[in-house]
Amino acid sequence: LQDVILVDSGLQEIEFTPVDGAIEVISDCATVTGRVALQGRDEHGGVTVTNSTGEQTRTTADGAFSVTGGGLLKFEFPGYLSAQTDLRAGLESAQSATLGTMTLLAGDVNRDDLINILDLAYIAQNYRSTDPLADLNGDGRVDIVDLALAAGNYQQQGPLTAWQ
Repeated sequence: LQDVILVDSGLQEIEFTPVDGAIEVISDCATVTGRVALQGRDEHGGVTVTNSTGEQTRTTADGAFSVTGGGLLKFEFPGYLSAQTDLRAGLESAQSATLGTMTLLAGDVNRDDLINILDLAYIAQNYRSTDPLADLNGDGRVDIVDLALAAGNYQQQGPLTAWQ
């Protein structure tokens, strides 16, 4: 093979050294596991986890997830700051990685990755309603707890990157 460029499904170039005109391809079967906690909630399911190739999974009720492939992982849930982690360096030789637990901060109801007055105003406007976006703790009613969660995270910005 001459003048061949290999790329992965994320369009990242893959380095290779041909041997007698042949290329050996080994599948990237790395698996990443971890947990995502939703601040203020007892149930942590439904967080969308997306890898660099666009493959998605959702967390289970306890926040656990497992996804194949390395690269950039993104974590999103309505009303919460997003998070991400870059695994490109950490999975080069490993077949699996465990990230531990990441806590997503409550209060970003307008999904701009910043908890500010616009988020607090939305929650206040929906006070005593059943609006699912403003109901940050998921108890079925927008109340002082939801306002306190957002206010406690005022001026926090995402995407979050620190893993505990």
